[in-house]
Amino acid sequence: MGVSVSASPLLTIAMADVPKTDAGLASGIVNVSMWLASSTTLSVIDTLAASRSTSLLARAQSVASSLTAGYHETFVIGAVLAAIGLLVTVTLLSAPAKEVAHAQSVSRDVASEWEELEVMAGEL
Repeated sequence: MGVSVSASPLLTIAMADVPKTDAGLASGIVNVSMWLASSTTLSVIDTLAASRSTSLLARAQSVASSLTAGYHETFVIGAVLAAIGLLVTVTLLSAPAKEVAHAQSVSRDVASEWEELEVMAGEL
């Protein structure tokens, strides 16, 4: 459920240590994993809604109130899962992403300094 909130940070973190030659493959694996997780979550939530609605129908409640109660319960569960996904993204995953961004920045700085040294050495 929190995929929409955490997709970009998760993709950034998952791709951080992947060599450029394997970036396409790794990106595909990460995207398929996120789609499978979303599909599985949707099927579980639909099953919970159907189960709740069926149990209320068995207690002689109307179809409309049973469906409403079933979907209400699963919307609450979905909201809780989305909030947990947001919390995980903000608290646990933002620090590694910042470290990766810093490391990439330092790497670019070192590469540009190295190029300057090569140019200076070529002028001698």
